[in-house]
Amino acid sequence: RITPFWPGLLLLISTELVEAQYFNAPDPELEATMADIRQRRRDRIPAIDTPSFVTATSADSFMAPGDLVIGLQIGDEVRAYPVMFLQGREVVNDSLRGGPITVTWLPMVPASIVYDSRLSTGVLADRARLTHPDLRFGVTGILRQGALVMYDRSTVSLWRQDGWAIAGPLKGTRLKRLPSERMSWHQWRERHPLTLVMRAPPPAPYPRP
Repeated sequence: RITPFWPGLLLLISTELVEAQYFNAPDPELEATMADIRQRRRDRIPAIDTPSFVTATSADSFMAPGDLVIGLQIGDEVRAYPVMFLQGREVVNDSLRGGPITVTWLPMVPASIVYDSRLSTGVLADRARLTHPDLRFGVTGILRQGALVMYDRSTVSLWRQDGWAIAGPLKGTRLKRLPSERMSWHQWRERHPLTLVMRAPPPAPYPRP
């Protein structure tokens, strides 16, 4: 007996139509946000652009066992980003194993996702006439579908936290997600005793109105 596949096919088509409608629908708030960022050239919520790190032993001086961290391991490089330092900042632009990464945090949900923030040079050349593949992100201060919205500083395209560009020259492009974990400092330290830990960033500049 052959199992009918029509319900699954209809669901797939329906999902694709909803997503296509979302990406194609005009959104005045997104357009206004991009215009504001282009004019002011600054984050509405300051991202962390120059993170610095200490050893696990040094981090014990400011980390409590139950403090949450966003943990990431690529090859033999291991890093932990304390959630308490991401509150009110939401994005960290970093580099790991020679490549750019972006750590994101949305306190309201909560949700944390880490991305490889390098796009192919072909995409950037075709969409924005850029040749450098690395993107760095800022925070717009708005939400879409319950997720934070970032912007890349190269093209001022807007990106939902799920990795999709939803407005601007790179609209429809998606970032590659990197495996990460969110757990207590005690758990992460037990698993990765040689981890590096992001220390507290300098105070964020007060955003201009």
